[in-house]
Amino acid sequence: MESSMIFRDLRNHITAIFFGLTLLTVMSCHDDDPGPADPNPTIHKTEGFFIINEGTFNFGNASVSYYHFDSEEITQEVFKTANGYTPGDVLQDLFIHDDMGYLVLNNSGFIQVVDMETFTSLGIIQPFESPRYFLPVGENKAYVSDLYANSIQVVSLDSGEVTGEIEVPFWTEQMVKAEGRVFVNSPWDVRVDAHDHIYVLDPETDSLIDSIQVGVDPADMVLSENKLWVYCRGSAEEEAPAGLVCVNTQSMEVERTLSFEDHDLGFAARLAFNTAGDTLYYLKNDVFAFPIINSELPATPMVSAEGRILYALGVNPVNGDVLVGDAIDYAQKGKVYMYDSSGGLKQEIDAGVIPAGFVFY
Repeated sequence: MESSMIFRDLRNHITAIFFGLTLLTVMSCHDDDPGPADPNPTIHKTEGFFIINEGTFNFGNASVSYYHFDSEEITQEVFKTANGYTPGDVLQDLFIHDDMGYLVLNNSGFIQVVDMETFTSLGIIQPFESPRYFLPVGENKAYVSDLYANSIQVVSLDSGEVTGEIEVPFWTEQMVKAEGRVFVNSPWDVRVDAHDHIYVLDPETDSLIDSIQVGVDPADMVLSENKLWVYCRGSAEEEAPAGLVCVNTQSMEVERTLSFEDHDLGFAARLAFNTAGDTLYYLKNDVFAFPIINSELPATPMVSAEGRILYALGVNPVNGDVLVGDAIDYAQKGKVYMYDSSGGLKQEIDAGVIPAGFVFY
């Protein structure tokens, strides 16, 4: 296994050089695509939120929806409306930075960059093997995690170029910046031995500096003040419990471990904090609300799935409403449900195919 990892790293390095010299198309225009359609004049900062719709794998039907607070209405296909074409295949992430949006298209292998005032495309950043998440880590620098590269890609926000990489042992997903460090989770790739660490990067030197043992299959992370909460899926075969682990980002030590009673986790491991940062919501088939001052996890859910495929979770930072995405069957357009903090249903919203996340701007 060690030799294959070395070969893979060498292959990735050679591939990166090749693309850098011959095929790197950074912030390129879509010359062959139809011209932009009408922009989205009703989208303004603080007036709503975006829904990230993954779309069906290999169908190229990823999309972005926008919910308007005042009218309580939804605008579908925001990117397609502004540009005349869909953003790509499998929309994994949308990160907004300096009034620019970075749409990470996992299966397409690139990042669409858009102007947030109009949502028109400014071009793409590539190449990546299978990008997952985007995180600015400095004034003009961002990291991109990857499903297959076994490395974090370093991107210049000035030029839009992939300027380097940070080698890591396994596939990487979410990234959180805290205490001058970047914490990266690494879900378990079942092709290799079970692993149970998150990684710590130094954004000043672009290097891997440490790892923290949390639990088998760390699948999601969320930060509240200096506490990083990690959702670990565990493994029934390895007799490793699933549950939540709290890491102090200052000391980089595990402070709490709370285990679930079983491995019946549902369709997606998702975490979100309320506005005050004192209640952690998580998906485990249903939606649970966990006041972090408590010593035990809740026994009953705040919102029951009732046969739905709950796939996305978020919190409105203005009023504390809890947003839940329903993938339905991963083929037809999904739904988003808006609940108050007590679990009362406020509104049902139509979304795109596989609503997977929410972004407030």
